[in-house]
Amino acid sequence: MQWNVGALAVTQVVELETVGGTRFILPQASREEVRAIDWLYPHFADENGRLKLSIHSLVVETPTRRILVDTGLGNDKQDRDVPTWNFRQGTFLEDLAAAGYPPESIDIVLCTHLHVDHVGWNTMLVDRRWVPTFPKARYLMHRAEFEYWRGRREGKAQIAVFEDSIRPVAEAGLVDLVESDHRVCAEMNLIPTPGHSPGHVSVELRSGGEQALLTGDVLHHPCQMAHLDWASTVDFDAAQSTRTREEVFSRSARISPPAGFFATARRSGSRCEADLSVSSPGLSGRPSILRAIGSDPGHFPRLWLLGRPLSRAMTMQRLRRRQSHFRPWASPGPSPLGSEEGWSTKATGVPLRTRLARSSASQFVSRMQPCE
Repeated sequence: MQWNVGALAVTQVVELETVGGTRFILPQASREEVRAIDWLYPHFADENGRLKLSIHSLVVETPTRRILVDTGLGNDKQDRDVPTWNFRQGTFLEDLAAAGYPPESIDIVLCTHLHVDHVGWNTMLVDRRWVPTFPKARYLMHRAEFEYWRGRREGKAQIAVFEDSIRPVAEAGLVDLVESDHRVCAEMNLIPTPGHSPGHVSVELRSGGEQALLTGDVLHHPCQMAHLDWASTVDFDAAQSTRTREEVFSRSARISPPAGFFATARRSGSRCEADLSVSSPGLSGRPSILRAIGSDPGHFPRLWLLGRPLSRAMTMQRLRRRQSHFRPWASPGPSPLGSEEGWSTKATGVPLRTRLARSSASQFVSRMQPCE
């Protein structure tokens, strides 16, 4: 599965897919709560309210580099807390090569954080030794994240992950420790998104006037867009992870102050797209658009948010066509679109950042219809 962001090609390579059995990660996501979020079905949950999840990597191909973002579970690993993650014999490397990216062609491996399901294919077992899977690549890791896990020696599973998937590439001299705002290349830079782990980072892409955000584990499932306060049990700091989710949606919207939004959904080939249009004086009265792209059978690939300008004429045309999806929501002052098509403004006492995050996430997705 592949997407384009300007001149960049982004390819998803799935290692593992599951349905259900996710309450140990998101205990709030009971079947009743999930069924209440009707837009999750059928792409992100089944008819019984069981969540659909995947573990996967993303390859970002720029004009000059091939960058692998996160490396999944890996084969032959031991001492994992989840029994089925031990001694795996999956086809990830074959699938990666079939997508056009053999291991020797990867220039950079970027780890958003150093949890077990994001570093496994950093290494592979050769003659009973863990060796770098991508020998020509530089492995980028956030300095604070690396230092934290290097110093953690309690817990057999934690020790095993560092010893078999992180230490070997460091000792091979392939690791570059970087800061949370590191610029990877002209089209890619990191942004700090702590909470899930001490040094968690997300990846911002920009090319040809388009932009995208690879969130990592800022959220584990789209249901957390409807409930930003649903923190994962494996979050290092649950309160911070919630604040980060609000921050991510606010940052991605890039509007100040917001005036309103509406959503549409459609299928494009093998992917499902939902557009959120947001008008803003901060964009000289021109709306911007956020696009959440999910795959079929239904996993947001670490959640994409794409931004691009949208003309007023196109916005009004879409409003007329999809009035049922239009949600008036505004800040004090006149709307940049006036009172057309039932657009309204209403002062609220909620801080801008929180209002934007909650509205553009919870209210948007709760009204979004899955693609047919």
